[in-house]
Amino acid sequence: MNPTSSLGPPPEDLQRFPAYRLGSTHVLARIHKREHGVGFFSADGSGRFDLAPPEGTCYLGEEPLASFVEVFREASVVAETLLLQKVLSLIRLRAEALLADVTQPKSRKFGVTGEIHTTTDYATTQAWAAAFRRAYFGGVRYRVRHDPAQDLVGIALFGPGGAREDQFRTVSQSAIPTELVTNAEERFGIVVLPIP
Repeated sequence: MNPTSSLGPPPEDLQRFPAYRLGSTHVLARIHKREHGVGFFSADGSGRFDLAPPEGTCYLGEEPLASFVEVFREASVVAETLLLQKVLSLIRLRAEALLADVTQPKSRKFGVTGEIHTTTDYATTQAWAAAFRRAYFGGVRYRVRHDPAQDLVGIALFGPGGAREDQFRTVSQSAIPTELVTNAEERFGIVVLPIP
């Protein structure tokens, strides 16, 4: 544990940890490169809740703005050329999933603090992900780090590592809508720089 962090390792017993049932009718958002499919489960350790191979974690937003803020997190100005390389997919799970809900205040009694959403100590958050998986959770419901208000919610879904389109049903796929870009500028000051 980082001595300046209040988020420690997960406990052995996660029975009765707050849970969120994500149904197969719930629509989620994912922004990804045009040439890639919607279902990619990361296992390289670069994501907050990445599981180790052969499993992985797919990151989604409960709404498109959550995905936008996470994908374009590095700058307040985004080149339109970069935006045009991406698509917005709205998807549903093929089967419902029970998620560990670290947005719930009752998760505090298990040792969760707000740092689980914001820390860059991914070794600790990945240890939590592994513990949730051992406790038979199908993923994690968490607050999006790059939203300063911590209103937006992300979903880290567990599954077999790599490209797995079979986990989702695509509702729609489109270029990133103008209204989403406008919303990101109004709420977060993220400006898209037009192609000259």
